[in-house]
Amino acid sequence: SDSVQAGPPPAPGAGGSTSDAEGSAAGSGGSVPSPGMPGSGSGGPASGSRARTSAPALSASRAVLPTSVPGARIFGSGRGTKLAVVRTGPDSALAFEARTSTGNDGAACTQGVLIYRIRSETDSGGGPVEVVDAHPHSESCWGESVYPPLADAPVGLGESFTVPGEKVRVEVEDRTASGAWTVKITTG
Repeated sequence: SDSVQAGPPPAPGAGGSTSDAEGSAAGSGGSVPSPGMPGSGSGGPASGSRARTSAPALSASRAVLPTSVPGARIFGSGRGTKLAVVRTGPDSALAFEARTSTGNDGAACTQGVLIYRIRSETDSGGGPVEVVDAHPHSESCWGESVYPPLADAPVGLGESFTVPGEKVRVEVEDRTASGAWTVKITTG
């Protein structure tokens, strides 16, 4: 069983360690792209490519996913890790995103780590990106949510979840007052 870890970003000018954008972090099949890095937008590296990029250090077991902090800009800017990605096949991956009640999600009634299943072989109209519901037998926020069956989809603080059909487990271990999440993603 292997794990993926992304620590806090390096200090400005300090550089970062080199990791494989295709996802060979200590043999785990996971990578953590940062803004502007290949694999951080839609698509990612072409199947079979081996792009080398600078990224936060990847090693044993935890990803710290900072979100909005007082005085900082909202998700999508800043230097912290925003998303962890684990390759699950030649045309598929899982993405893990920290979601909080800030910015575009200001009205969100639940917070936690949201999991997406990405299948690049699926046509756009067929749902190439699917939200994985960590609480499939419940609903939430009937008066507030546009789709209550997925309103409680994130893995919450103190919870763990094994993604159905994959050998990937996520544990949401901590959230600091400043908004950083400590997430353990285990593969294998």
